[in-house]
Amino acid sequence: MAKIDKEIGTVQVTMPEGRLLFGHLITRDAYKEGDQEQYKVTMAYEPDDLDDLQDAMIDLAIQTWGLGADDNLLMPIKDGDKVAAGKVKEGRKGDIYEGKLILNASTKFNRDGDDDEGGAMVYDEVVEVMSNMDIKKKVFNGSHGVLAVTLDTWMKTLDDGDKRYAIKAYFTAFQHTRGDAEDRIAQQSDHSSLFKPRVIEGGKAKKRAKRAG
Repeated sequence: MAKIDKEIGTVQVTMPEGRLLFGHLITRDAYKEGDQEQYKVTMAYEPDDLDDLQDAMIDLAIQTWGLGADDNLLMPIKDGDKVAAGKVKEGRKGDIYEGKLILNASTKFNRDGDDDEGGAMVYDEVVEVMSNMDIKKKVFNGSHGVLAVTLDTWMKTLDDGDKRYAIKAYFTAFQHTRGDAEDRIAQQSDHSSLFKPRVIEGGKAKKRAKRAG
């Protein structure tokens, strides 16, 4: 269950524990070329875990734009099964998304509140601020943690020129809670199909003689 603290114009939400699929917590990164570089996370949750968050987004939209604003409201939440299908279509694995809801959150501000490098605000299990060195050692893609976000409203212009009510989730802070070796999401691509097994004799690879000519 999400812990929600409402303020004027925005909503502070502390999420339940989720899985960090991808994170840029030490340096900023852009979603795509030309976008502003930001600290960002992509989190995976069980569908029921985001019920309170989605209710908070709907309430904020109605508070901002009035009744009916929740119709076709754009939220920073994606259906993991659809994301997985898109990855598979591109020839990539999508199993980490299957059966989950995916939440994206980002911010341009570092842990000191400045629009600068320096690292995002990240806490450890006992709510002590983690240094960038500790983050690099302990927080990895696939580990688990609690994300705090600030919700705000904006108008998104679609490719066809139409405008839609939308909710943005701004990264506030992240608490690392746990992470085992088997949780780690492999980053490197599998290029094993480019090679053939070598014949092993006496524990050493045997080199085949090259054909003459």
